[in-house]
Amino acid sequence: MSSSSDLLIASDQRARSLSRGSFSSSRNSSRNNSPRESLDVPFSAPLSQPLLLTEERERQETKDGRTLTDEQTFAFSLGHAQNDLSSSLWFTYLLIYLETLRYLPPSSSGICMLSGQIFDAISTPIAGLVSDSGLGVKWRTWNLCPRTYQHLIGTFLVTTFFSCVWIFPPPEFNEGTSPTTYKPLTTSYYSLSAGLFNVGWAWVQVNHLALIPDLTDHELERVTLTSKRYGVTVLTSVLAFLSYLILLSEFEPKGYNSEEKWRVLGIICVSVGMVCNVIFYRGMSSVCASKNSGIRGGDSLKCLSDELYNEALLPPSGLPSKDDVSIQVPSSTPDETITSPFQWLKTPLFYPTALIYMSTRLLINIINVYITFYLLEHLQSPSVTLALVPLTMYVSSFILTSFSKRITKKFGKTITYIIGGGITGLGCVGCFFLKGSGFEDIGMYIIAVFFGVGNSLVMVTGVGKVNDLVGDNVSTSAFVYGCMSFTDKLSSGVVVLYIQNVRDTKCDDEEGDEDECGRFVKDVMTWVPIVSVGVACAVIVALGDKQKQKEKKQING
Repeated sequence: MSSSSDLLIASDQRARSLSRGSFSSSRNSSRNNSPRESLDVPFSAPLSQPLLLTEERERQETKDGRTLTDEQTFAFSLGHAQNDLSSSLWFTYLLIYLETLRYLPPSSSGICMLSGQIFDAISTPIAGLVSDSGLGVKWRTWNLCPRTYQHLIGTFLVTTFFSCVWIFPPPEFNEGTSPTTYKPLTTSYYSLSAGLFNVGWAWVQVNHLALIPDLTDHELERVTLTSKRYGVTVLTSVLAFLSYLILLSEFEPKGYNSEEKWRVLGIICVSVGMVCNVIFYRGMSSVCASKNSGIRGGDSLKCLSDELYNEALLPPSGLPSKDDVSIQVPSSTPDETITSPFQWLKTPLFYPTALIYMSTRLLINIINVYITFYLLEHLQSPSVTLALVPLTMYVSSFILTSFSKRITKKFGKTITYIIGGGITGLGCVGCFFLKGSGFEDIGMYIIAVFFGVGNSLVMVTGVGKVNDLVGDNVSTSAFVYGCMSFTDKLSSGVVVLYIQNVRDTKCDDEEGDEDECGRFVKDVMTWVPIVSVGVACAVIVALGDKQKQKEKKQING
């Protein structure tokens, strides 16, 4: 899972237009060769085949081709709200919460983080396969679609185990004790809770995205659904940070290490998420009852592509334009068509592209995780900065997102990535020299803006490189996105665990030096992102040079 979020999985707009075109051609062919009655799906039609529109459904379409009401569109947009609320807290605050409120040493809190990352990496492709299998197709209670039932299962896991982490302490804390030493039970409790929470998180995300092609065939309407969904992501993330800011600044006792404040914050996220889910299920019930929606086989893993693509390129609010729907990205896909997933392992471009994406996600995750430790252990900033600085980063990233498409079109992916990497690098250098400069108060917010803008640009380009790799190889795209997601989550978890083990010695309460602990966090915030973005920039430049040489040979040949 990522703060914003995460790959969970990205395909090119051409993939959507190809699937759209194949569906339209199959529908037209059916109309030309069959009587009107044959538009209904035959009893023997395989579940994996696209469902043909019925006459009743055609009558439901409006003049502009839309099939969903505004109420149904709004209900759909809320289906990922609980995921968004919980993920806003997860990467930014999990480690500091476990160390200050649950008395876990850094190495143990790192194990909990790694557990969640591993479960997330493994469960995402499994959730896609199960979603496409049609599990729940016979469970028509409440008129819910099969994918909505699976969404409900994921919601149960998210609600239960998010509550276990943030609201309900492990049994030993209920005994009224305050353990100050490592206890295996505590680590096991939070590791298992983190793992199962991430399983539910992936299940909700996969099935919510996969509902889009099930609900409508209209391309503009599909993009609208994703745009509205992203709008809710922004609102819920801002709500989470603002709620924490109010709790920190307005309620006693002051400070971040208050048991009640964390519990109230968790209750706010769960309560708002549950209200949004009730609206979502009611809206989906009316859609499924009217359309009797089925499963579009294979769509779940393809639709995960929209997650990062639309976070980077769709307008922040309102309806997308026609230009947004028809964006075409130049492809650097392999010359041959990839028909088997394992052919990708023999494709030279596969590994450098994975390295670019993994490095990009790593630098973003490290900044998100350790910004709070930097504020507390190095700058000794007031508690309110724990909410204000991440909020500043998020808002800056969101604002830049609306301009990123034009920047990429003007400068190209390579230059855009270098610009974004340079901006992020300047933020890292600022972290290194900020303490003692006399500008700590205002300087941290300037650095937060740098991080937000730079991270947004490198993320856009990193996802674009994955899209370019896939190109027209839609049938095997799920394997590519699954591998990218797996390497991203696993690498971030392993690096965080390593850093936490070093912090164990640097920040030991009995033997560690407080200044040494702060300096180590400063070095992490400086050098890990710089090295990550440096590696990615070097690979992107090398790939660009190879592509130019290839094009030159084709022209001269």
